Amino acid sequence: MKSYCYQSLISLCIALITLKDYYVWTINATYESNGFQQLPGICQLYNGTICKEFLKNSYVFISPNVTIYDLEERLRAAYGVIKESKNPGSMEKTPWCFVDDKSLDRSIEPCDIPKCVDKIWLSIIVTLGLIIATVVLISILLLKKKKCEMKNIQNINTPNAGNNIYGNSQLNTNQDSGRPSNSLIDQIGIPSKNIEKNSLLRIPHFTLQDIEFCEELGEGAFGKVYKGQLTQPNKKTVNVAIKALKENASLKTQQDFKREIELISDLKHQNIVCILGVILNKEPYCMLFEYMANGDLHEFLISNSPIENKSLLQLEFLKIAMQISEGMEYLSGHHYVHRDLAARNCLVNDGLIVKISDFGLSRDIYSSDYYRVQSKSLLPVRWMPSESILYGKFTTESDIWSFGVVLWEIYSYGMQPYCGYSNPEVINLIRSRQLLSCPDNCPTAVYSLMIECWHEQAVKRPTFSDISHRLKTWYDGHVKISNQKSEIN
Repeated sequence: MKSYCYQSLISLCIALITLKDYYVWTINATYESNGFQQLPGICQLYNGTICKEFLKNSYVFISPNVTIYDLEERLRAAYGVIKESKNPGSMEKTPWCFVDDKSLDRSIEPCDIPKCVDKIWLSIIVTLGLIIATVVLISILLLKKKKCEMKNIQNINTPNAGNNIYGNSQLNTNQDSGRPSNSLIDQIGIPSKNIEKNSLLRIPHFTLQDIEFCEELGEGAFGKVYKGQLTQPNKKTVNVAIKALKENASLKTQQDFKREIELISDLKHQNIVCILGVILNKEPYCMLFEYMANGDLHEFLISNSPIENKSLLQLEFLKIAMQISEGMEYLSGHHYVHRDLAARNCLVNDGLIVKISDFGLSRDIYSSDYYRVQSKSLLPVRWMPSESILYGKFTTESDIWSFGVVLWEIYSYGMQPYCGYSNPEVINLIRSRQLLSCPDNCPTAVYSLMIECWHEQAVKRPTFSDISHRLKTWYDGHVKISNQKSEIN
């Protein structure tokens, strides 16, 4: 008897691949003379394929009086001839085996033939495994990239004594002592001792008996900062800000303290808080700076805001901004990078005189302005461009970005940039170019200048010289208008 499989690419009747295949058995022509009767029927489908590797022939010849030997039990069950199915095309849950071998008209019953591995499902499982592996690999790469970016943030070295004009900000407390210095002294290749000797000779020296400590203003990386009085050689007294080196400071800290003196000794500008003298003959070592009566610009803006039922004129806003830009123009012209330009680091004196400073006062009111990344450096991220946040790149152009934020602070009466957002959220906002909105009553031209300072490409930001020129032009225009109004009145 020979089998013919219709609608199937496989010639084996019970090698079930497609569930819709029908298998019809007919008598082989060679045995018609033997009186075999035709036994049409349909091979019953089995939910679980018989493995093809167990099937050795596509057909088998049988006679009523012949017993087939040398067939595995699977093949014996697989090659039996059964009665016509009562439900053609249906699928049985188990294979059926012959009960006896005596006749073709045999009774059948379920037999225990284990299912073979379904290669279709095996292919599906392998495909799913590859997809999952690909997704996991991509996730690992993205996570690695994110960690790399976070590592860039964590490794930012904030202002040190070699780059910062005052170099004592709280941002310096975690700097890497092994990092090569980029100070102006190292760049020009002059031995530090010669610079120190020449610088110290040009700075007036005083003793502890010449000063009186009045009140504590705050604390920086080197130690406490005080308001005090200095008795000059002519016996006149002047108010000073005293930056005192903490007692029992390490040798390195003492060297950094003196290096700061070297760097700022030659800074002389009307909008820079300049050093007046030093005390180096006895501890605590001190630097003496001119004292600014009205405190820092941030507090000054708040105390003169609508919250206090006060306000500033456009002329006053421009005067403040112009002085800061001129001070920064001076610093950038001498190849200094401030790195922490903000309203809190500008001081105000009588007559609305504003000078740039950086006493690094770690006061509670400014703690939220700094963000400690992974217990390392404190960063003023709200005043920093993305290249500084991500890659630790501090340049004159990053100072220009910070100046744009200072402009925003001025016209916002000292409001904290991105107020209401956490520091990590601020980092994401800056990276996604979510810029600060225009403050109330801020002239369009001034806000446009802020936007220019926040240009994504550092090279396209305006220079401090250009900023100073524009602010002075606007300021002079307001002065002219103000004078004309006065003449009319």
